[in-house]
Amino acid sequence: MTPDRIAQLNRAFGTNVTLHNCFLHEAGFPEDYFDRIFSISTIEHIPAAELGPLMREISRILRPGGRFVATIDLFLNVRPFTERESNRYGSNADVRALAEAGGMRLVQGKRAELHGYPEFDSNAVLTQLNHFLVGTQYPALAQCVVFDKPAAP
Repeated sequence: MTPDRIAQLNRAFGTNVTLHNCFLHEAGFPEDYFDRIFSISTIEHIPAAELGPLMREISRILRPGGRFVATIDLFLNVRPFTERESNRYGSNADVRALAEAGGMRLVQGKRAELHGYPEFDSNAVLTQLNHFLVGTQYPALAQCVVFDKPAAP
């Protein structure tokens, strides 16, 4: 997305969106700045070693009581469904580890369907594929989760 395209969209929708073409930790956002942070089908493309620092940064810039809303694709052709660790698009994120790394708690999302939680059962997910939104271009489920940053004690 170019600055000109962002300006065009801002005019069309009457918004004031600013493009930060950098990694989140490079954007310079102050602590406790946002009420909501959104991530749409991005987490699964980030290398596992970078997810902990990303979640800590999200938590740092999220206000206490704020929410992180994310869609996270669950690939059906990598672990825990197969022996492969990743595919050309990424790997399956441990959703529980995401929450823990950011010191957040899951407030929306079924643990039994979220990789990383003890309740997760890959066989149960596979037997219920007709109940999920499965990509037509690539075998992946679209999952939506909401985490909140607990308010300060």
